[in-house]
Parts: sequence; C-alpha cells; structure tokens
Amino acid sequence: MTATDVIEMPPFTLTSPTRTLADIALGSSFPDAVAVCDAALRLERTTIDAIACALGDSGRTHGRQQAQRVLAFADPRAANPGESLSRVVIDSLGFEAPQLQVPFDDRLGRIGVVDFWWERAGVIGELDGFQKYAKAEYLRGRTPSQVVVGEKHRERRLEALPVVRTVVRWVWRDALEPPRLHALLSTAGVTRR
Repeated sequence: MTATDVIEMPPFTLTSPTRTLADIALGSSFPDAVAVCDAALRLERTTIDAIACALGDSGRTHGRQQAQRVLAFADPRAANPGESLSRVVIDSLGFEAPQLQVPFDDRLGRIGVVDFWWERAGVIGELDGFQKYAKAEYLRGRTPSQVVVGEKHRERRLEALPVVRTVVRWVWRDALEPPRLHALLSTAGVTRR
C-alpha cells in the first residue's frame, strides 16, 4: 500500500476510494463489485484507469481476473444499484447488452430517459423501484396515483414511437431471481448474444 492509498480522517485511517474499489473488485462478489464501481464512477470519485493502477500496485493475485472483469463491465451510466444488478443478471442470462440512460423524444418533445434500450429488438427496459411512489423527493408534490398515471402516459408515448416495439418493466425481486427476469426479457423479445 502506498501513501496515496491512505486517507487520515482522525480518529480514523482509511483507504482511499480508489484503493477501496480495487480491494472490493478483488474480493467481493461480481454483482456487488460492479454496483460499487458503477456508483463510484457515476459520482466521479475515481476512474477505471486509477482503479486499474491500484490493482497493479496491490500485489494480490487472488481475484485479479474477476477484478479485471469488473473494470471492463463497470459503467457510470447505471443510475442505481438495481440497474447495476440488472445489468449483471442480463449479461449472465446471455442477453445482448442494453444501452443505458437513452433519451427519447416525440413531436411533443422529450418523453424521458429510459433505463435500458435494446435498439435491435426495439425493447425498452425499466427497473421500477417503490421509492418513487412513496418518497417526497420522487413524488415532487404529486400523489402516488398521479405518478402511476404519468408513467402510463409516458409509456404510451414511448410505445407510439416507430422504433419501439414494447416496454418491459421489472422490480428488484425480478433481478434477484434470474429466471423471473429471463422470462420477462424473453417474452418482450430481447435478443440474445
């Protein structure tokens, strides 16, 4: 460990974000390591190159292959841990990798930014969390039923676009149980690699 790997925050001595991410990539499960790296990259706490450098300096060999796989897979466009987990499961199920955070417009203007987009299949994927129906920061003065109606309107606009065949939605439970997500994506027509 080098001096730049250590941060003093009395009364604690901590490893730097980059060093910590290298250690997580080396020793945590692949889904957990991807979620943490996605978040750190999205928040601009470090870079892939910096983490790769820290891996090279670590001297550890155990877990190195997974760590390199984590760095190759990490993507700052994943907006939250559920999207990171979904990406890992989608990949493990053999589906084509989606584009992330893709904006869509129609003649009325911006419809919104979707979580996942499989252009070749014409499929939009959306991970639904329950927070947007309960937390004030997501409701923004609206009732949960107004949010649901707004989502239905948004989905109709998306499905009216010539390039969109369908919108498929899932929740955390579906991502945690791969056969459920497999069934949803297969039914929607997401292409396999």
